[in-house]
Amino acid sequence: MTSFNLETSYWTLQCPDYGQPDQYDDNYWMENMAKNVSENCGYMSCTVTDWPFADGSKGNGILANWGWAVSNTNENDMAKRREANTTEKVPKMQVFYRSSNFGTTGNLFTAANCTIATTYVEAGLNCNGWDCKVDRLRRSKKRETYPSTAYTIFDSGWRASMSSFLTNLVDTADNQLKESGTPGLLQEYIADPTKPFSGGQFKDLRDVGNETFAMRFSQLLNTYWSTAYNFNLTYGDLKFTKPFS
Repeated sequence: MTSFNLETSYWTLQCPDYGQPDQYDDNYWMENMAKNVSENCGYMSCTVTDWPFADGSKGNGILANWGWAVSNTNENDMAKRREANTTEKVPKMQVFYRSSNFGTTGNLFTAANCTIATTYVEAGLNCNGWDCKVDRLRRSKKRETYPSTAYTIFDSGWRASMSSFLTNLVDTADNQLKESGTPGLLQEYIADPTKPFSGGQFKDLRDVGNETFAMRFSQLLNTYWSTAYNFNLTYGDLKFTKPFS
C-alpha cells in the first residue's frame, strides 16, 4: 500500500452567454465563419489558425458543417496571463461554440461564449500495486507558485496549437457525423453523458443549461488533452517484471 499527494491541474469553463444569447451575432459568424467553410474548406471541416477578429484578437479552432469551436485572444492578453501571478485578475481566453440543432423546430442552433481557466489542485492517492484511487482533493496550497488561473498551456507559445487541438478533438469525437451524417459523441455527450453513442437525431443543446454545458464540454476538453496530448500521463493495466534502470 502506498499513499502520496500529487500536484496537478485541469481546465474549467464558464459559459454565461449561452443558448441564443443577445451578445451573440449569428449573422456575423455565419458570414465570417460558415462562408469560409463552404468556399475554402470543402463540406466537412476546416482548421482555423490566427483568424482575425474586428477587436484585434485572433481565433484558432475548427469550422465544420455542424458549426464551430474556436478560441480567441490577443497578444497583449496572452502576455498578461504569462506574467501574472495567481492572485492577479487578467483577461481569460475565450472559447466560442456553435452547433446546429438539425431536426429541431425551426432548425435552431446552440451558441456558447465561454472563458477557459486553469484550476490547480492537490490530489491524495492511495495505491495497492497498480490499482490507484484519488480519495482526497483540494485546491493547491502552492497556488502562489503558479501562474494566474487565467493562464493555460496555450498561452506558452501554443496559441496556434489550439487550432490543432480543437480540430483533432472534433475529428475524433464527431467522426460519426462525417461518416453517417448523424450526431457524434461531441454533441451526444453534452446532451446526455450516459448515452454518448446513442446516435439518431441532433439534440437541442439549449435544454442542458449553461452550467451543465460548461461542465460537460470541459470534461471533453480535459479528457482529450489527458489521453492524446499529455505525454507524461501513465494509465492502464501496466505490469513490469523489473524496475526501470
